[in-house]
Amino acid sequence: MHAPSMYMLAGMYTIISPSVISAKIFTATWVFATILLIGILAWRISRRISIAVIVVATGAVTPWFFEYGRFVMEHFALQISVAGFLCVLYNAQLREKWKLTDVFLLAIGLSLITYSYATGRVIGPLFGLGLLIFAVNLRALINVIFVGVLYALSMIPFFVMYYKDPLRVSGRFLRATNMSKENSFLENVGAILSALYQDLNLKFFILEGDPLPRHHVPESGTGEFLVATLALGLFGVLIILIRHRSSLWWRYIVYGAIASLVPGAITIERNHSMRDIVFPIFFMLLTVPALSWLLGVYDNKTGGTETNSPSSEYYIRRGLLVALLLLTAVQAVRFQILFRENGESVTRKAVFHESYPRVLAKALEEESRPIYLHDFGEPTYMLALWHAATWGYDRSNFIHLLDRQNPPEGALVLSSKGSCTDCQVIFQDSFILYRNQKPDISSIEAPVPANPSGAPSVFTAGPGSDPGQLLRPRGLATDA
Repeated sequence: MHAPSMYMLAGMYTIISPSVISAKIFTATWVFATILLIGILAWRISRRISIAVIVVATGAVTPWFFEYGRFVMEHFALQISVAGFLCVLYNAQLREKWKLTDVFLLAIGLSLITYSYATGRVIGPLFGLGLLIFAVNLRALINVIFVGVLYALSMIPFFVMYYKDPLRVSGRFLRATNMSKENSFLENVGAILSALYQDLNLKFFILEGDPLPRHHVPESGTGEFLVATLALGLFGVLIILIRHRSSLWWRYIVYGAIASLVPGAITIERNHSMRDIVFPIFFMLLTVPALSWLLGVYDNKTGGTETNSPSSEYYIRRGLLVALLLLTAVQAVRFQILFRENGESVTRKAVFHESYPRVLAKALEEESRPIYLHDFGEPTYMLALWHAATWGYDRSNFIHLLDRQNPPEGALVLSSKGSCTDCQVIFQDSFILYRNQKPDISSIEAPVPANPSGAPSVFTAGPGSDPGQLLRPRGLATDA
């Protein structure tokens, strides 16, 4: 299934020429728009511009947002969808009876979350189920049911796709999940809870961050959050438990924060920041109660007024807030310095295929066409198509070799395998450019032994399901 982010990028490239910088700016813009929506929501909740400014400023320098704002993948469509959904939900929950537009926009929001990225297929239904928190009476329950019905209708294309090709929808999940059909339900639940417990650790949040160098710059001096931001979020949770226990809105935010960690908890890799990419949105909102307390918002709501002689508590709160903001600024500057120093390490260059443009340029200098693209593992052929598009080369210059397809003898091949046999190596730099010298025998009929009984693996039989017969074969597997 194609993510909406692909169509968003394609739409931009109908207006401008594709380039690396435009793709990065596009992603960064959407991530920053997500942070702005969080700030607007913080203002709506607290009615303080100062709190909104602090939330936006700290969000912009938070590594979890900053690094993914420079990382071009499908995540930005999911983030902006979740932020927009929460804005609509906040407006709706202020009313005793939701408007038809509220119901429609909430359903659309859940649909966008589900379709935008693989993570959304997990949290979309969870966020929809969480709306039952607001079903405190019959009218509210009907509102939630209407949202559920519209959301289910929007999922019809999803279910049709799953019915036609289940692996296209669930293949990635089946490769990454820590659950197993061989385990009981309780064993799978135990595995998820254990993974969730492991993901909730300071090493991930403020010390080292995601261990994958693609997602987080190693030795960047911080984890996914800055220390002060984590402290404000945790303090905000404490205030919610004390002061907002009965608030349906804050119940949903706490629930959403936990639900947003589920995509990471049901997979085999721990501390995977991309699968938990929605969590920082909820966590930034959790800082709002803490900031409200530090700025005396609750004192004003309870009838207290600021006088010309502020109390000592006033100075303590303001002093604590200033200290936290200074700590944020210092750590943010340090992170930016280390991000630039260590962001171009050998490991990071390999992860982001830094050498591919050089090998591709060598291939395009050759007169031989087409250039055959061979994958070994991940689909690197897309790198050739992307760079060729940015350089102005037509994709007709390339042919992507599918699994087990062989290039013709004498063909020019760009491979991610790093080695080749029966070939003439032209250039190598992590990737390899070579001319194939192996004859293509894929179209030659395999010889049959003169005495088939001497080779039991060779047989002749009609179609069917009996031994030695085949019924609608889809592939061929051979041993050594």
